[in-house]
Amino acid sequence: MHALRLLGSALVLSTSLVAQGRHVFDVDSSATSLALSGNVTVAGIVQNLIITPSTTTLNGSFAADLTGSTSINTGQLVASEGVSLTLPPLTAIVPNILPILPPLLTVTTTPIEFELESADAMFNPITFPVAPNGTFSTTVQLRGISGSATASGLVNQTISLVDQRSDATPLNGTLTFGPDGFAMSLPLMSTFPLTVGTDMASLTLNGTINASDRSLAADLLTLTAPVGGTQTMTLSAGQANAGRDFFLGTSAAGTMPGFALPNGGPIMPLNVDGFFIASLEGANVFPWGNNLGTLDGLGRATTTFSLPPLPGFQGLTFDHAFFTFQGGNFLSVSNTVPLALN
Repeated sequence: MHALRLLGSALVLSTSLVAQGRHVFDVDSSATSLALSGNVTVAGIVQNLIITPSTTTLNGSFAADLTGSTSINTGQLVASEGVSLTLPPLTAIVPNILPILPPLLTVTTTPIEFELESADAMFNPITFPVAPNGTFSTTVQLRGISGSATASGLVNQTISLVDQRSDATPLNGTLTFGPDGFAMSLPLMSTFPLTVGTDMASLTLNGTINASDRSLAADLLTLTAPVGGTQTMTLSAGQANAGRDFFLGTSAAGTMPGFALPNGGPIMPLNVDGFFIASLEGANVFPWGNNLGTLDGLGRATTTFSLPPLPGFQGLTFDHAFFTFQGGNFLSVSNTVPLALN
C-alpha cells in the first residue's frame, strides 16, 4: 500500500476476481513464416498457381479467451474488436504453355485482413481444453474482414474477400507461460476456397504463427454513449508479477507523454486528469470494478469499466493502463487500451 500512498491515496485492496478473460496475442513476425500455394480450374483442368512471394510473414494479432487462475484450463480463439491478422499483397499466375505468351491468368490481391477463430465447419464456436503442459487441439477457421483479389486474362473479375471463410482445419497448438506472460504457437494449414468466374480456385496458408500476449486487453473498444455498457479488461502481467498488487487507472487526457511513477518507477502511459484521480481515489467503486487488487498465480486479473447512458459524452475517448507494485516499489506498466464513446 505504500506505493499508492506515494500517489496520494490510501486504499484497501480487494480480492481479485478469478482470472478469466480475453487475451490479445501479437504475432512475432520475425518468428512467423507461411508458405503460400493454390490452384485454379482453367478450362476444366486444375492448374497450380505460381504465387509471389511464395513464402511470407504475417502481421497483426488474434484474440483468445483463456480461463483458470493457477493454470489455464480452457481456451477459445475468438473474433474481437480491433484485432486482426494481415497478409501482404500477393500476385499469382497460371503460366501459358508457351512461355513467350502472357500468363493465362493473373490474380493480384490487396492486403488481406482476417480473423482467426476456433470453430467447426458450421461456424459454431469451439472451446477447447488445455493440457497441463500447455498443449491443445481444436478446429480453426479464418474469416476475411477486408481485402480483394482481381483476376485478369481468361477471367476478368474482382472478388471481395470479406466474409470469405477458410475450410475448418484441425490445429494442434501450444500455450506457454513465462515471466512476461503467455505465448502461443499455432501450426496452421488453412485453405480458402474461391470462385473465379465459373471456376474454382483456392489459396492455402501453411506455417506456424508464433505470438505473445499483451499485458492489457479488452473485450470491446467502443461503446454507444447514449446506451452505455461495460468494458471488461484482462490483465496479464506474467509469471514475474504473480501475487503482486496492481492498479488500473483511467484517463480522458491521452496517453503521451504519461508520467514517471515515484521511486524511479517506469513511465505510466496515461496523462493525469480528473478521471485518473477519480480512478485512484475511488478504486473499486463504480464505474470501476476491481481496478485495484492482487494478481493471481498466473499474474492475471479481470477488471471492468461500466458507464450508464451518457449522451453528452459522445466523442470522448478513455484510455486505461495498469501498473504493478510491491511495498513502495513500482515494478511494471502495461500497454494502454482505449474506450471510444460513439
